[in-house]
Amino acid sequence: MATHQARLGYIRESVAEFREGKISLRRLVDDIEYTVESLDPGPVRDDLRPLAATLETIYAVALDRGELDELPMATVTTLHELISTIASLGEAEPSP
Repeated sequence: MATHQARLGYIRESVAEFREGKISLRRLVDDIEYTVESLDPGPVRDDLRPLAATLETIYAVALDRGELDELPMATVTTLHELISTIASLGEAEPSP
């Protein structure tokens, strides 16, 4: 369980680094996708999987459209809501 909690902490750290401009959207996507797949099976992992897939889609569309350097405002809003939800799922996990 401690490893599970540490992995959730890593997701929160990656989100914080992205918000601070320390890592790119690509890195955030990679960090979250990898970490979600390494979580213990259960409701948190099940809830995070589709959110990680949505984050990947946002990245892929922005890359395809050449918008990575300047995302449209609607995309920025959706992205911030999404990463807030991702971060909060890890915080909601009860401690052992």
